[in-house]
Amino acid sequence: IPYLGEDWNFREITTLGRGGSDYSAAIIGDGINADEVWIWTDVDGIMTTDPAIIPTSRLIPEISFQEVYDLAFFGAQVLHPKTILPALEKNIPVRIKNTFNKDNPGTFIFPLDQDCHSQVKAITGLQQVGLLTINGSDYQIVTKLIKSVKNLLGKPEIKVLGVFNDKNINSTYIVINRNPTLEQLDALNELSASQQSTNIFSGIQITADQSLI
Repeated sequence: IPYLGEDWNFREITTLGRGGSDYSAAIIGDGINADEVWIWTDVDGIMTTDPAIIPTSRLIPEISFQEVYDLAFFGAQVLHPKTILPALEKNIPVRIKNTFNKDNPGTFIFPLDQDCHSQVKAITGLQQVGLLTINGSDYQIVTKLIKSVKNLLGKPEIKVLGVFNDKNINSTYIVINRNPTLEQLDALNELSASQQSTNIFSGIQITADQSLI
């Protein structure tokens, strides 16, 4: 063991956070070139929707890495979005199994998307997200304004979930993972007021407590 200095405390314990054990499994699987990585949890696998909300939700037997990543990013709790990235780098399949129901085959996550874009496998969602609406017709200025908004929201706990455009009414929508703070609202309102003077925008509208499905 290398000398780490007198101040090093070997009793200090840390973890990798949510999904840390799953992430560790994926890292080890990557390191040993495993044929498969099995992740044991307390559910049968990845479900068509949250069984706590819809008891009749069904098990998804097979799903692609990209679909799992998207589901996790937008609220599914079975896996952390980055948990299986080490396995993905080496195209190692991942299987989700239930510790309390070992005979259930679980969900098989395959590395490559096998032309399954047309099939809806699951529905997930996030509650209490914030919606920012930017109205304007000048694409370049709207793009700069979106960047300014992201900078104003630029705290580690704030995550932009998506940017959507409605060309019919020249509106752009930014969805963030939580409601803006009062400080951020003041900054957004100030930015909105400065842009309204250009006669290009009707302002930034802020809608709290939305749901993203």
